[in-house]
Amino acid sequence: MTYAHRQQIYDADTHMMERPDWIAEFSDSRIKPYLEPFVRDQKETLREIDKAIKKFTERQSNIGVAREAYKNFMSMEYKGWNGLGAFDAEERKLANDLLGFEAYILFPTSAFN
Repeated sequence: MTYAHRQQIYDADTHMMERPDWIAEFSDSRIKPYLEPFVRDQKETLREIDKAIKKFTERQSNIGVAREAYKNFMSMEYKGWNGLGAFDAEERKLANDLLGFEAYILFPTSAFN
């Protein structure tokens, strides 16, 4: 059973979370040494992100863990940084498929903070 309550739903508000170091991947090598994580002063947030990345890695390497996450992805345990596809494009596509969306527009979360 998908979240979508009719055959065609187009989600115009899908978000992905940017990892604290994401911008370094796209930056010029001359400025990389000067970049700091977006949440550098938020130690608790950094710990939460680290835990979420570990959970993501576990889902990728353990099919049993992945199946459990897919089955329960609508629970609060799988929201925010811990959500399916929080920061991984392929897993975000899967999450939107599980929701039953026909298509979606994807926004970066930090653009709104």
